[in-house]
Amino acid sequence: MQFTAPCLQSFLRNGVALAVGLTVSGLFYTDVYSTEVPSHSSSVYGSQSVQPLEDGVYLYGQSSVANQIGTTYLVFEVKATRVVGAFYMPHSSFDCFNGTLRADQLALNVTNSYEKTNYPYSVALQTEAISASAVNPVASPVGLAGYRQIHRVGRRDRQILSTCKAGYTR
Repeated sequence: MQFTAPCLQSFLRNGVALAVGLTVSGLFYTDVYSTEVPSHSSSVYGSQSVQPLEDGVYLYGQSSVANQIGTTYLVFEVKATRVVGAFYMPHSSFDCFNGTLRADQLALNVTNSYEKTNYPYSVALQTEAISASAVNPVASPVGLAGYRQIHRVGRRDRQILSTCKAGYTR
């Protein structure tokens, strides 16, 4: 994952780098590994696949308050198992991503907004509880490691998302 220096500093300051294992390589920041999260595809879920996030638009931030200067946010849309969105900080640039929603993570390909280069990145999903039903298991609620969900997606968030979606449909 590649971010501008202020964005990375915010990640490091708020402990998100602990969940993703970032290393510094010159002026670039590269994702090395992500935290292991137990897979829910084994006996807990049987042979059924469970989608941890329903289709829709989501906003998560390092703070539960939207539009805080110096705070990193993710706005993204889920359709089936496909994810498109952006990492951004208010009044700064944003980096688009696309990827796959998995049972334990968002597996993303982030496009740096300046160099137009791509980097793999993953965000671990956290579940609060899993139902005991082997027939129709449900994991809820889902959170992103290091982030809090913000339930109101604002106009600026939707503009950023729209820009990223247009970039990946070309």
